[in-house]
Amino acid sequence: LLFIANSITKPINILCNAFIDSFTPWAYNQMKMKSDKQIIRKYAINIIITVSVLCFVISILIGDFVKILFKNEFENIGLILNFFVFYSLINLIKNVNLSLLLHNKKRTSLVQWPTYINLIVNALLGIYLISILGYMGSGIAMFVSRLISGSLTYYYASKHTDINIGWKYVIMLPLMLLSLSIFISLYIKSIYFKIFIILAIMLLWIKYFGGLIVLKRIFKKLNIFHS
Repeated sequence: LLFIANSITKPINILCNAFIDSFTPWAYNQMKMKSDKQIIRKYAINIIITVSVLCFVISILIGDFVKILFKNEFENIGLILNFFVFYSLINLIKNVNLSLLLHNKKRTSLVQWPTYINLIVNALLGIYLISILGYMGSGIAMFVSRLISGSLTYYYASKHTDINIGWKYVIMLPLMLLSLSIFISLYIKSIYFKIFIILAIMLLWIKYFGGLIVLKRIFKKLNIFHS
């Protein structure tokens, strides 16, 4: 099951790393030139929303996809994989704030504390939850520990860089989407209704956040097409 989870989340992590690798030098140049910090905040939020939509869509369909491949061998597979999928989103959010914090050379020592907390919470919570919930306990422990360390990184970044992405994007958005995906995994069995939900989410994304245009803008602003 862990192999399946890693195989599923690997493409998401590759995309997240591509965003971070592009965002970090761009943000550094913007801060070095003392550009409007709202520009940096805006594109950080665009990245978070784009990956949030991607993770939500994957979390809705992944359980049915794995059940088809393995013929219902794993019970509640969708519910378990939801935590691994949204772990990738939380990791992205942490790295966005981390890249902002690292530009403040006087505060780089703060980076180590979220990492230590992540390791300690993951180890202690993992030992306890795995003995009770098995594989699902591992996913929950990873998600919760990364959420705590990501929140601490966000706090340091907003305090020492004056770029406040906002709690609703750092905490509320991932928790809301994870809760909704868990509800869908438990109570909605119709694949057609799940597709309807995905289409509705995509339409909202296109209408209020520019949809695919967001990706194009991010790539353009981060000079990916000019490199």
